[in-house]
Amino acid sequence: MKWSRKELKQVAKGALPGNYWKTIFISFALLVFNQGTTFSAAQSTITEIPGTISSISDNLNRSTRVNIRVVVILIVLTFGLTLAFAFVKVLAAVFLKNPMEIGAGRFLLRTNEHVWRMREVDETGLAKEDVEREEIKNKGEIMDLLYYFDHGYMNVIKTEFIGDVYIFLWSLLLVIPGIIKSYEYRMVPFILAESPTMETREVLELSRNIMYGNKWQAFLLDMSFIPWHILGVVTLGIGEILYVNPYTNLTDACLYRKLKEIYTEKEAQA
Repeated sequence: MKWSRKELKQVAKGALPGNYWKTIFISFALLVFNQGTTFSAAQSTITEIPGTISSISDNLNRSTRVNIRVVVILIVLTFGLTLAFAFVKVLAAVFLKNPMEIGAGRFLLRTNEHVWRMREVDETGLAKEDVEREEIKNKGEIMDLLYYFDHGYMNVIKTEFIGDVYIFLWSLLLVIPGIIKSYEYRMVPFILAESPTMETREVLELSRNIMYGNKWQAFLLDMSFIPWHILGVVTLGIGEILYVNPYTNLTDACLYRKLKEIYTEKEAQA
């Protein structure tokens, strides 16, 4: 079964107005956490150490009055503080950002569920009134962001951590293998949002299976949002916050629904 970018975007656009301001809040919170508490952010902090030390050394070498002991102390202090800052970023990613990312996934899935199921009313014979009732019951809420701090918390942070480590290690080899791995584990947050107690190995394997043969198309889906992101830059970030970011996040949730649907159907036929 094939899928199209147009179909996913239509569902995302249909779901956004029904939960607009909450989706903006969730997407903005996710954006803020992803900017400062990821493994890549910690890695970039560490890579800045040599430049910082070199700058300090150059400045101090210009002064003949500075004792060499002061130079060493300042270099060691800078090195230690930078490492400590990177470590804090990793801790924040593992214990705060990751469960919130899963919570955002739960919110996005609940927000687009109504529109997604309305597409299937005619196909499945499901009564429209039943779908409307489900929409009221399942509508995403702000508190979904914190849901997994007391629902499968340890399993969620463990699984996300292991997935992040895999991606980080592959990224150390070459850029492209790291990108491929990031797409391979792209569905981990949504899988955990639906099944927070699923074993780590099963979650990672399911994400790989769902994304098998779909990574390139998912990449093209991401590339199709470039004009929207340019618009966000042109509007000084306002368009990004008020529309582009929520739109792309909801589309990502729709991608998970579609690929899981295809994978489940394929497994049933096997």
